[in-house]
Amino acid sequence: MFTVRVLLAAAVLAVLCSACSVDSKTFDDQIWLHGDPDPGGKLTAVVSAVFYAYPAEATVTLRTTDRLEWDFCPNRPGHNGWQPIRAQVEFAVVGSTDRIVGSVGSSLQQAGWSVDYGSDGPAWIRPAATGVAHARLRADQAWTGGLIAWNLTAEVPAVKGC
Repeated sequence: MFTVRVLLAAAVLAVLCSACSVDSKTFDDQIWLHGDPDPGGKLTAVVSAVFYAYPAEATVTLRTTDRLEWDFCPNRPGHNGWQPIRAQVEFAVVGSTDRIVGSVGSSLQQAGWSVDYGSDGPAWIRPAATGVAHARLRADQAWTGGLIAWNLTAEVPAVKGC
């Protein structure tokens, strides 16, 4: 009887352990194994400033945040970590490049960002708990009539990030 109970317990334990395999790719499992990459959502709040930094007359075509993933670190071979927390907004608007960059920059500066003078193209930086957050604006496509599609992306290192 004791042997049957031990075998039954071992079988149940094997089934339970297979359900919580280290190879699991669900976000909850990743947090359980590696810790929360953004406690309290504070880092997401920093990069979410881009969701409100476009000119008032612009038409927003996309607002998104990347799914957080624990993965190999491309800049640190042999290491794993959380990928950066990233948000982006795409919008279309008629206007000169200087006016659009000025409008985006003014909005980001009101949210605590400053111009990144060391960058190639319109960019801003902001201190964060895990390092420096970076935002970059680029024109994606120009259409007739002066309409230009823009992409504004911000990212910040996650806790235990790459």
